[in-house]
Amino acid sequence: MLVESGGQPAVVSVAGARGLMQIMPFHPCVSFDPEKNILCGIHILTGYIQKSDNDVRAGLAAYNAGMTGRDVYGRGWGYADLVLATRDKYGASQAQKTEE
Repeated sequence: MLVESGGQPAVVSVAGARGLMQIMPFHPCVSFDPEKNILCGIHILTGYIQKSDNDVRAGLAAYNAGMTGRDVYGRGWGYADLVLATRDKYGASQAQKTEE
């Protein structure tokens, strides 16, 4: 969510993606309600990860660019790397706080 929307639940991208998880309006579950938006995004992302043989990086790239965008045009990989780096950065800081 930090990478997608910066934590802003009412944000709309120039491409039309909406909410915390930046869901495109063609998805039937799209909503600005934070809880519904997160659940919808999780559902979509989980589907992409499963279609990508449980490869999280490939699933993230597809979440960003769609399966065709990822596979045919090579899009979404920079986004996937940014999400994983953000996870690692904040995940590490949370682990350090827990140990203290």
